[in-house]
This record gives sequence, C-alpha cells and structure tokens, in this order.
Amino acid sequence: MPSRFGHGQHHSPGWGDRRGWLHGHLGHQFKLLVVAKRPRALRTTQSPTTAASLTKPFGFMPFYPGPGVGGHCSPVDPSYLSWRVRKMGFTFRFVELAQEISAQMPSYTVTRLQDLLNDAGVALSRSGVLCLGAAYKPGVADCRESPSIEVMRQLSRKGVTVSYADPFVPSLGLDGSLLTAVPLDSLATYDAVVVLTPHADLDLEAVRRDTTLVLDTRAAMPGGGTVHRLQGRPDDSQRPCRRPPGLPEAGQAAKPGSTACP
Repeated sequence: MPSRFGHGQHHSPGWGDRRGWLHGHLGHQFKLLVVAKRPRALRTTQSPTTAASLTKPFGFMPFYPGPGVGGHCSPVDPSYLSWRVRKMGFTFRFVELAQEISAQMPSYTVTRLQDLLNDAGVALSRSGVLCLGAAYKPGVADCRESPSIEVMRQLSRKGVTVSYADPFVPSLGLDGSLLTAVPLDSLATYDAVVVLTPHADLDLEAVRRDTTLVLDTRAAMPGGGTVHRLQGRPDDSQRPCRRPPGLPEAGQAAKPGSTACP
C-alpha cells in the first residue's frame, strides 16, 4: 500500500473519494516514520541496515531518510486528518508521530553539518555553505513547505553565509533578504556543500570532485572521501547502498542485473 505514494505516477483505487484520500495520506505518513536519527545514536548507519534488509525476498519496503518533507500535500493535509480524528474523541499518534519526525529533520541536518565542520576545524558560524536545491523535490520549481528553505533559514540564523544553486528557482526570499541562485563554478570557495534536492541538472560529479566537504542528505552520490551521508558518522566508511541483483524497487518489476540503490 504505502510504497505507491509520493512518486507522482501511482494512485490507489478510489483516489477521488474519501477512502482514497485517507489511503493516500496514511501511505505518506507511513513513509515518514522511517528511522532517520536513531541509527547514528546507536553507532550504526541506516543505509547498510536497509541494504541488508533488502535481502529479504518479500514483505519489505525500503525508504530512505532525507532532510524533511515538502510540497502542498504531505506536510499539510495530514494535520486536517488528525484534527478530524481528535474531534471524534480519539488521537491519531501514527500521523502525529510522522509529522513530529519530519519537522525535526531540518534541525537534524543542520546539527549533522555542524558536527562535520567541527571535525574539519571550521566553526559553523564562520562558514560559507552552498545548498544544492531549493525546491521540495527534483525537477520542479515548487518551494512550498520545502525543507531546503528551512535548512537554509536555520543556517543563516546561526551566522552561516548561505548560498544556493537551483536551476528551477532563480531567486528566493529568506528572512527578509533576497537570495539569487549561483552557478557551480566556485565550489572550492565553500567550506561545505549540502545536497538537499538533487536536480538532474546539477553536476554532482563536479561537487564531489571540487568540494572539501559534502553532506549528501538524499544519498544522491556514492559515499566515501569527502561525501558524508545524513545518517552516518564522520568515521564511517561511506559506501553507496547496494541491493541484491534483480531485486525490484517497491512497486516495480524486477530488472535483472540492476544493483544500485536510489
């Protein structure tokens, strides 16, 4: 059920009626409950754990944590659902817990970056950070409820000199200031680059090659070297997630020989 939501091309039967609406939002909230922060506290990482779980041939749906949830739907509509349930005298902890976790992810992303910069001997408040992607998902200009904006806002309030690159969003307002998107031609001048929305038009290979520290919140590039994942520790061996050959993505047909995780 839940694996079919959030990708734009799949909808459940009866999407237009109330049951379909409820079905869809429960699916979204199910995905938000993925364990994003606890693996690091337990001195493990989420991606290898998920990869190991993928060896199970049935009954498992892989979801990968990110910097938060955006758009007009998932961050907003479930609040109405929760409100309706409360009016009936019940609590909807499933939805409320998912929203709580989602709301914490931008702050967690900032803390993770601060830890990485500290390990590199750079104070967050005196750093220059380039954020890749302002829209809430790749391939669009939609910034509604975008976690990328919230990450940039929190960094700016902590004294960081924030720049951003997004081929779909030429400018944006941030706490009363107007930011203009920058090209990826001075990557070496930044103390860190944070991958928030991996648009296909962004040259991630150049980012990996020319940047001294990358925080990849979307697992958009292979880990290792200067690239750190959102859930890993600085001393982890950050390897790209792999899946057994031929094992399909959730909701997809098997592709023999396909091994790379998203």
